[in-house]
Amino acid sequence: MDATSDLPVHDGKSKEHKEESSVEPESMQLDTLGVSIHHLKHIFLEREVERPKKNATTGHFLSRHSSICEIEDLEGPPGVIRTKGATTTCPLDGKMGAAYVHCLQGEDHVGEATHMLSYSWDYTIGDIVDTLSDYCLQNELDAKRSYIWICCLCVNQHRVVENTTQEKSGMIASAAKVDFFAIFGECVKRIGHVLAMMAPWNAPVYITRVWCIFEIFTAHTTEGCKLDIVMPPKEKLSLEQDVVESGEGINAVYETLGNTKVENAKSSVTSDRLAILGQIEYDVGYSVLNNLVNDLLRGWMHGVLAQLVRARENTNNEDYVEFCNKIGIILLYNGEHDAAMKLHQTALTICETVLGENHSETAATYGNIGSVLDDMGDYEGALAKNKKALAIRLSALGKDHLDVATSYNNIGSALYKIGDYDGALAKYKEALGIRLSALGKNHPDVATTHNNIGVVLWKLGDYQGALSKHEEALAIRLSALGENHPDVATTYSNIGVVMFCMGDVSTEDEKSMMIMDARSDYAQSNLSWICY
Repeated sequence: MDATSDLPVHDGKSKEHKEESSVEPESMQLDTLGVSIHHLKHIFLEREVERPKKNATTGHFLSRHSSICEIEDLEGPPGVIRTKGATTTCPLDGKMGAAYVHCLQGEDHVGEATHMLSYSWDYTIGDIVDTLSDYCLQNELDAKRSYIWICCLCVNQHRVVENTTQEKSGMIASAAKVDFFAIFGECVKRIGHVLAMMAPWNAPVYITRVWCIFEIFTAHTTEGCKLDIVMPPKEKLSLEQDVVESGEGINAVYETLGNTKVENAKSSVTSDRLAILGQIEYDVGYSVLNNLVNDLLRGWMHGVLAQLVRARENTNNEDYVEFCNKIGIILLYNGEHDAAMKLHQTALTICETVLGENHSETAATYGNIGSVLDDMGDYEGALAKNKKALAIRLSALGKDHLDVATSYNNIGSALYKIGDYDGALAKYKEALGIRLSALGKNHPDVATTHNNIGVVLWKLGDYQGALSKHEEALAIRLSALGENHPDVATTYSNIGVVMFCMGDVSTEDEKSMMIMDARSDYAQSNLSWICY
């Protein structure tokens, strides 16, 4: 059966069945047909995957937790996807064995693709369906009229298996690889809306797969194509929980998303990887693509955090202030100064009108604004905000509270950067006294304060005093954090700089060698220090 058949959905049956669908055949583009989200959820997942059915290769039962690779193992007997079209004639080449999408009838199930899904076959079908269903809900779309071009169902997997190993990802066997990229780009342009699925949020498989990186780059650079980055609802909840608890996971993923390297990405088929990398290197080069994708992904994470804030913005209470401050700290940590400042200013407005000027959360917000100003180089502004925070904390919490130590520490940081080293030293010593009393002498925060005092003493030319402080910090960090912790390396580096200034680094001494290794390319001006 050829592509001009009267059948709206091409399944190899006779024309008597054309009345079963209201989709007009003349409007159909066979290579960009999509499966409705309604069908994916209620037919493919609930009836064809979740019913008692075993993987043809492993014998394990399939479920919503099964990956696409498990549902359709291309190196094993036909699974759910190939079985669907095994006895159907493909409308594209007239051969027996059709793509899943070409076996469907009715506009509730199949139609011209409205979206293309960019994803990994390692994702579970449950996560995919949940992501798409949530996307419909959030964007007020009809799941029966939202059609997804998803390669596992819309590429003819019978032909994929028939092809040699180098075509197993879906490349057209009879075409040169450069032709495939042109065809793929045309497909993206015609569909015009790509959904790039990230999961899990804290270690996205997506950015480790060369196909996925190529797809998101193509979508972003194709004129007229809209790109949305999406994730499963459960991942949104997990991300929000990380914000509430500490934000450490988000900081880690920010770093991951900022270090995408397509040249290190993998593919299940080596020739696919080589073809894609070759095309990228020819078109734009690795660095251009990496920078663009990194910016795109970091922007996505920023957008996700903004959504979390908007979802709570009508509360205007202490919990909302605390949440804004936590998001602001995360954004600052990752270089998003303007966004961080906006959130902290929002928090401050609520603090002043709802909680009062002398509330501890108001003090914390002043301190956070000070941290943003400090990071932006406005040290005088940072000093003023941290002094406000200190005054409130002394009044509300008392002189021995750890938050007071934090304010002393941050004031010390601003004074150091202004050049008032004596003033900085005095504030750091105030912080040290409180932390020693409250935390004990072996706490990592005490080590940090020793480190900061050491930096100031180094700047004042008291190398022996600086060395003593850094060695105290080293002993605590080795005991509390272990020898492989980054803060330990920082301390070795600082000791190395001080010893270098003292002319006291011997290559025969084992400790000196460790210091030299830790120093690496550090110069005197790169003496490291951390403020909390």
